[in-house]
Amino acid sequence: MHGCGLRIGEALAVNVRCRIPGGTILRVSEQVDQHAHLRPLKFRKKGDYRDIPLPQYVSDAIDKHIADYGTTSDGYLYQGRKYKFVIRRSYQEDFAARAPQHRDHPPDLRPHRAQLPRPRPVGTGRRLRGNLPPTR
Repeated sequence: MHGCGLRIGEALAVNVRCRIPGGTILRVSEQVDQHAHLRPLKFRKKGDYRDIPLPQYVSDAIDKHIADYGTTSDGYLYQGRKYKFVIRRSYQEDFAARAPQHRDHPPDLRPHRAQLPRPRPVGTGRRLRGNLPPTR
């Protein structure tokens, strides 16, 4: 769900019923936790949801995924091997293990490495500890 801004747990809980008729809105109401159970969205109560604009290329990718792999018996897009749902850790490990093998993907589909923040310069840390403004 690259183009929707979903958390990993939310993306793993996408169901065919999540698409609002018309195909331009994705309604997410649950997420998969680290124990492969469905639970309400982060910071929301059970029954609350988020409506997310669904780009056409993501809608097409969902259709292609359903055509290629099908869904679970209750309509979820991703099925786990050991549990009913895919858990976040196994997804991340599988993705990291397979990502280097897919260098021939188009640039917009290649995984990227997040830039780690650089350490703060020594002088800035001293100024902050001394209650001096860091811009001085």
